[in-house]
Amino acid sequence: MNVGPRRLIGCIAVLIASTAFHHVRAATQIPLPKMVFVRQGSLWIWEQPGREKRLTQGFQDANPTVSPDGKTVVFERRVPSRHDGILGKLSSQLWLLRLDSGDSHRLLRAPGDCLTPSFDPKGKVVYFDHVWDYKPRNHQLAHWRESIGVVDVASKRWRDLAPLTRQVVEYQERQYAFPVAGPCGGSIIWSPVPHEGGVAYIYAAGTDGTGRRVISGPRRRRSEADHSYYFASPSRAATDLVCLRGGEEYGAITSIDCAGREIWRTTIPGLVEYSHPPAAAQTGVIAFEHSDNNRKEIWVLDPGDKTNRKIVADASQPAWVPRS
Repeated sequence: MNVGPRRLIGCIAVLIASTAFHHVRAATQIPLPKMVFVRQGSLWIWEQPGREKRLTQGFQDANPTVSPDGKTVVFERRVPSRHDGILGKLSSQLWLLRLDSGDSHRLLRAPGDCLTPSFDPKGKVVYFDHVWDYKPRNHQLAHWRESIGVVDVASKRWRDLAPLTRQVVEYQERQYAFPVAGPCGGSIIWSPVPHEGGVAYIYAAGTDGTGRRVISGPRRRRSEADHSYYFASPSRAATDLVCLRGGEEYGAITSIDCAGREIWRTTIPGLVEYSHPPAAAQTGVIAFEHSDNNRKEIWVLDPGDKTNRKIVADASQPAWVPRS
């Protein structure tokens, strides 16, 4: 059959459009579990497109993480304090919320601020970044001290990991942001709060705070922010890490193994750098913060075909709800 040039071009266009539609359709059919997130100081839960429910109200709540059984959320709640915390007269303390009943109660009120909590893989203890006021002897200026704290969920007993306790002069010098226990042979993983244009590393230590080591960071000159990795979280299999990779002109989501070798990288325009760790679901889909005209949104990334899309507007700090 003789096909003219115009008809041939039309057939090719239809074929390309059909393929593109199938690709987008496949990307939108990625199975997504429920997700807890933050909007204007309240916790919300995303259940499916267009279906969201507020979990807390009237407080300043942040940084939720869901327990491995998918039943409980641990998060920061900023409450009035008699002492100056890093947030002035507000102190960040740890609270728990049951997703089935909506009941919440305080898990820990320690001196200073308890920040960026996360459950261990069994859901028995919570690790957090602990920063408190400290004034050395014969010194008139107040300083901060920082450590990774750990609290038992059942007994509420807590302690700081002494080998990691350090002195901090300014809030920007925090070193133990978003500690996560479990990946890389049962280690605790964390990274410093990176300065804009600066460099950052990912560190690991044993669950008792000993054996501190560097997992990943700049591989050439220390001044190259383009080689900074930070804010890591376990992958679906917990045998590697999903993290942010910084740069002066872009942000990327990457996967690195426990030796610091990069497995894959996806550069994403508008990625919110220096913000919150990307979160990997059991399905492998990764949720992350994205910026649209300075308004934060939550997007998802399929590591398989590297497609990404927005699922929640005016939202930040995503935490998947594990399926039981």
